[in-house]
Amino acid sequence: MKLTQLACSSIASGLLLLGCGSDPDESGVNRNHPSGSAGNGPGSLDLGEVSTAPGPIETLQTALPTGFVAATGAKNGGDAGQLRGGWHVVGPLGKLPEPSGMACANVLRVLMRDFATFKHPDFGGPKDPQNAPGLVEPTLGAGRKPTRSGKYPKVAVKLDDWYATLKGVNTAYVVDFWLEPVGQSFVLDSSRFFPLDDVESAEAKQSDDDGQPRNFGFTTELHTSFRYAGGEVFTFRGDDDVFVYVDGKLVVDIGGVHGPTEGTVRIDDLSLTQGRVYTLDLFQAERNPTGSNFRIETTLDFADCGSIVDDVPK
Repeated sequence: MKLTQLACSSIASGLLLLGCGSDPDESGVNRNHPSGSAGNGPGSLDLGEVSTAPGPIETLQTALPTGFVAATGAKNGGDAGQLRGGWHVVGPLGKLPEPSGMACANVLRVLMRDFATFKHPDFGGPKDPQNAPGLVEPTLGAGRKPTRSGKYPKVAVKLDDWYATLKGVNTAYVVDFWLEPVGQSFVLDSSRFFPLDDVESAEAKQSDDDGQPRNFGFTTELHTSFRYAGGEVFTFRGDDDVFVYVDGKLVVDIGGVHGPTEGTVRIDDLSLTQGRVYTLDLFQAERNPTGSNFRIETTLDFADCGSIVDDVPK
């Protein structure tokens, strides 16, 4: 499938670069677009073979950008000091113009799909087992999508639906995530992660842990790449299912319906070559009330701001 790579940018201001992975000019602003090639693994991405939409170069967004919603937490505010980052629902997939001039420094573009929670066998209600490691194959499948392994015959029986846009099953939305700079890291952290609460396709909502009506039943799909320099770490904590692939290989495997669970990958442990660009693909599913947690914390130097795999509604 064709990838549409979005414009990207980065700065150097005492923080790790997040953007194109090349040197900044004297002003501290990166003036170059991605170039070079990735590794040779199944998930490697040749940046010379994908088009980059030209756009203005922006500096790092240190405060919540205009139009974004700040990461939310418990109603009583007990975790307010830990909340970081935010999101913005750009609009439904298929109703947006081709990307042009999108500037991002610490903003990543993802695809989220809203499911009619209790009308799909994998969403809503109790699911067993709570933890299901090995639910997906250890290598990324065709179209940069996870493939169900078959290890659990009665779990996630229609996993192929989760990251495909299917008429009458789900509705896809383009969403931007703002990762807040915190020291040398970038963080998006929400203990009430419900970006699709207000979308038009949202049906009857269920109550969250605070008794608030929320739109449960959605998935998140992120495709990006990073330039490996050495020492980087990527951590994800969330519920329910989370699968992270680096260079096409599964490095975080948190399958099943469960409470907040964390997985960390130290990039140095993956036998990559410093200076090369490698793909990172993240897949998340929120399948069951009453909680929804989502945390990304990373020191990665992203080489692009998110790619949308062509996905024509079926």
